[in-house]
Amino acid sequence: SLELSTDNVVSTQFAQMLGKYRLLSVIGTGGMGKVWKGQDRYGNFVAIKVLHSTEANSDAQLKRFQREAEVMSRLPHRNICRIFEMSEFEGIQYLVMEYVDGLTLADLLYERTGAETGGSMAKALPDLKSLISALRQERTSRDELPGDGEETSAPRAKETRVLPVEQTLSIFLKVCDAVQFAHDHGVLHRDLKPGNILLREDGEPLVADFGLAKVSSSESAQSLSISGHVVGTLENMSPEQAESSKDVDERADVYALGTILFQMLTGHRHFEATGNIVADAQALQTHEPPRPRSINPKLDSDLEIIVLKALRNSPAERYRSVTALESDLQHYRRGEVIAARPVSALELVKKLVLRNRSV
Repeated sequence: SLELSTDNVVSTQFAQMLGKYRLLSVIGTGGMGKVWKGQDRYGNFVAIKVLHSTEANSDAQLKRFQREAEVMSRLPHRNICRIFEMSEFEGIQYLVMEYVDGLTLADLLYERTGAETGGSMAKALPDLKSLISALRQERTSRDELPGDGEETSAPRAKETRVLPVEQTLSIFLKVCDAVQFAHDHGVLHRDLKPGNILLREDGEPLVADFGLAKVSSSESAQSLSISGHVVGTLENMSPEQAESSKDVDERADVYALGTILFQMLTGHRHFEATGNIVADAQALQTHEPPRPRSINPKLDSDLEIIVLKALRNSPAERYRSVTALESDLQHYRRGEVIAARPVSALELVKKLVLRNRSV
C-alpha cells in the first residue's frame, strides 16, 4: 500500500509510485510541496508536484494548488510550462507537468562550474547551451557523492553571474512574450523571479509556477489573496504588491521583470531583503535601485534607462504593459530610439547614423 510520509516520499515495497506514475527523484522543493522527476506508463518523463501532507487539509493551499492547474491549462504558449493533469491518489493531491531537463534561471545566475571557480573559464564554455550542460553535469556529480543524507544550504551569494547583453535579451524577451500572453488571457503571475523561469537544455526559457496568479474574468477578478495580504517574493515584488497583492495590475509584473533584468545585467539584486517581512515591505515603498551602470559600467545608457523605468516606484511612471517594455528592448536591440525618455533631434540623427554606418 502507498504511504505519504512527513517528508513527502510516496513509496511501495519495490518502487516509488504515485498512481500510474513512477517517481524517480526529487528535483525541487517549494512552499506547497515537492517536485519529482517522474515517468508515465509509456516511459515519458514528467514533472510531478506533490502537495505537502501537512497542507493537504488546508482549503487555501488546496485552492492555490487547483488554481495553478487551472491557470496553466489555459495558457498554451511555447514559453509557458505545460500542464498535463491534476489528480488525486489515495488522498494525495498532485500536478503533472512538462519535465524540463535543464536548469532554472536562478541556477544559471547563482551556480558556478569548476572551470569558472578555477579561473580557467576563458574559452571553455562559449555558449549558453554548453554552460547549462556543464552546470547540469556538475550538479549530477555532486548529487552522486556519498553524504549523510541531510540537505545543506550555503549562504546565498550577493554577486551572481552576469550574462552577456545579447544572451540576456534573447532569454528575457521570450519571457516577456510569455508573460504578456498570460496578461492577454487575464492572468497576472505575481511571483516572477529567476527560480520560476526554467531553462531547457538549449537555453529556451519557460515561465512556471502560477500558484500565486491572479485571474481576471468577465464576471469578476478571482484572487486567493485578500486586501492587505502579501503574496510573492519581496526581492522581486513591486512596492504596491508589498502593501497588498489583491488589487495589483499588470504593472506589478512589469516591475518583477525589471528586477530580473537588473540582476541578469549587473550580477546584483536591486533590493536586498533582510528577512523581516514587515520592515522589508516598508523599505520597498521608498527604495530607489542603484543605477545599473554604477555596477556594470559597460552597459549602454539606453539599456539602463529601460531597466530603471521598469523599476519606477509609482506604477503610473512604469511601462504601462509588458508589451511596452518588450518593445523598448527591441528598439534598443535594433539601435533605434527608445520610448523611455524624450528624444532630441540630435539623438535622432545619432541613432540614424549608428544604424547606417556603412552608408
